[in-house]
Amino acid sequence: MTWFKYLKDSSSSNYYSPPVKRKLKKIKPVDDISKGTWMYVDVSDLNINKKVNDELTFVDDSNSYIVVYEGNLIETDYVPVKSIIVDDKLYFAAAEDHSKGELISKTYSVYYMANDIRGLSSITSNNVTSYYLDSSSSADTYVQSSEISDFEYTIGLGSTSYYNFSFINPGVAWSNGFSTTVGATAYLVFSGPTLSIKGNKGPSGAKISLDIYPIDKNAPTSDSRSFVFDTYSTSVEEDVEIFRTSNLKNQDYQAALSILATSNVNSSGTSVKINSYSFNYNAYFTIGEELLKNDIKTISVGATAVSSSVVGGSFGSGETIYNNTYQSVDTRDVLVKMWMEV
Repeated sequence: MTWFKYLKDSSSSNYYSPPVKRKLKKIKPVDDISKGTWMYVDVSDLNINKKVNDELTFVDDSNSYIVVYEGNLIETDYVPVKSIIVDDKLYFAAAEDHSKGELISKTYSVYYMANDIRGLSSITSNNVTSYYLDSSSSADTYVQSSEISDFEYTIGLGSTSYYNFSFINPGVAWSNGFSTTVGATAYLVFSGPTLSIKGNKGPSGAKISLDIYPIDKNAPTSDSRSFVFDTYSTSVEEDVEIFRTSNLKNQDYQAALSILATSNVNSSGTSVKINSYSFNYNAYFTIGEELLKNDIKTISVGATAVSSSVVGGSFGSGETIYNNTYQSVDTRDVLVKMWMEV
């Protein structure tokens, strides 16, 4: 089984590996996904952004995990990607382009409980790329800003995406996202939990109703939401955010946007200009069971021997190491704790 490995520094010859990982189930995306597109997977209660302290309890550590895109046949076939955990969602950037309707060729895996694992740089020799811990300011970065807007997928006018606009009565009620017709309606498809709409505001701006409901007809009615927002402004503001919500469920939605007859009392008209909308792209990844590095499971409790089979080198002559003891959560935490300190 492929397992991501790295060097302690660029001049080191000993490889180290994170002690545990979880694979993300491969998917067939409904849309073409470009390299760098932000996707996410729910990691609630998985302790991926934590490490084991001296009391063998979990403590927060945002530098102890990394997402790696890896093949299964060649041991060196892996590429770390940028990632961050926000509100129990692990956001990560696509390592390469993925075509709609085609099974992603390799596997995204989350490695964790490895000290400072996100401070990595790469070095290539004989066409083989290796990764090493790099504390310098010029290190490659696999850490992303926590600004949630960085992780949104944007659909503009004329997009050919699966997620898209549908303007009702185009050319009459709507022209390039613009309308002054009361009752003019547009639909858009997106995935929760976030939806942001950009357009124009101005002195003739209208009020807009927005009804959001799940595409899944079996979803509870409580998942549907209704809003009214105002695009009036004393001066013209072009391509600004005119609506945002962030507390929807992690599922696909359709939204109906309509121009209301009742405008702001100060507005001189009922004009609406929509330019784009953005949301958190849900590729519907699911995360697998925790896998423990085999080297950890092959050490003996109470033994006082040196093991050369341990990735990263031995623990030193006469020190206690562990073997064949993966029997309980307590034992697992002891093993992971020791592994992180190697």
